Amino acid sequence: MQVGQLLDRPRAPLARRFGQALPDRLDQAMGRLPEPLSFRAEPQAFRVSGTLVEPISTAPAIARALAKLVDQLTETLTRRNHGARQLLVQCMRVDGTTQSLQLGLSNASADPVRLNRLLGERIDTIEPGFGIEAFTLSATETAPLDAPTNRDWLTPATDPAGLPALLERLVGRVGIQSLSRLQTGASQFPEREQAYTGGECVQRLDEHSPSYSHGPRPSRLLPTPCPITVRAFWPDGAPKAFLWGRTRHMVHGLIGPERVWSDWWHDPQGACARDYWVAETLEGERFWLFTTHDGAGPVIGQAAWFLHGLF
Repeated sequence: MQVGQLLDRPRAPLARRFGQALPDRLDQAMGRLPEPLSFRAEPQAFRVSGTLVEPISTAPAIARALAKLVDQLTETLTRRNHGARQLLVQCMRVDGTTQSLQLGLSNASADPVRLNRLLGERIDTIEPGFGIEAFTLSATETAPLDAPTNRDWLTPATDPAGLPALLERLVGRVGIQSLSRLQTGASQFPEREQAYTGGECVQRLDEHSPSYSHGPRPSRLLPTPCPITVRAFWPDGAPKAFLWGRTRHMVHGLIGPERVWSDWWHDPQGACARDYWVAETLEGERFWLFTTHDGAGPVIGQAAWFLHGLF
């Protein structure tokens, strides 16, 4: 049976026998039923390959072969205003096996000097075996080229372009699993404001964490707030003297209070607040003290006090 023999047949029997897709396609072919088209652009493929006349096995020879591919790849990337975020090197050996090398960049780059340097620091991880006869270099992840930060030379410390290059060199030498980054967290309590994260967060410099305005912070934060004894108070409830261990400290000046609130996802039982004070003693020492309460304010003489940091 030909398609023309089905055009004038009733649609209901055709749908019962062959499914609704057949009459729909017939009606679309005759223009009786709309056929929306979805135009999807294929992802841009950035890949270059090269075959050698003779197999190579030394690091300098591998570096020269990869440098030629890097020049071709960066030329294509620059022409399309893209930079590489992930590179994949595939080395085809004479025994039919493939050696792969993958590395990441902190920001998109199409600078051949930068890419060659990063690849050069990882060449010693390639096992050439009896020799490599072909290479393939791919930019498996790309991003629009950011010209102001696409630099790879010594810059002043105030220029953030040097940080991506430093991270890439560290990742190439010791591995990303050995690096961690201090990340700002969504919490007001000082011990939760920052945390060390590893993995991809180390290299993703374009991810910005939320920032909060707050009062002065000590240079040394104790891992756990240390309980102290406060028996003398100023009229506004600020500490006038406190006992830390066996040492009594007389307060000469104060900054505060700064009230911070607990996070409901950390303390689901109820609201909890802290009032922080920067206390300077007669000896010139500065301590970061706080008292806890339920949010209505501390009760003088009954609230618990803690030492949380040293200035």
